[in-house]
Amino acid sequence: MVSENMDSNKAKKILRSRGWSWKRAAEHMGYSYIHVAFMLTGRRPLSAPARERIAALPQSPVPYRNIGFALKSK
Repeated sequence: MVSENMDSNKAKKILRSRGWSWKRAAEHMGYSYIHVAFMLTGRRPLSAPARERIAALPQSPVPYRNIGFALKSK
């Protein structure tokens, strides 16, 4: 299963590739933003339920960013 070997870096890549900001992903998954931020930065371990929820996230209905330095250009 994908979520078994997921670390914080892989979780961040999944969120970004699917268009989720940390804050919106936290709200969608039922976590607080601080809890998700701590898991994604390594201050807390990435729990098994969090890994499963991140792996199950669909493509975001709202793009991560439309403008700005974080916009990935193609």
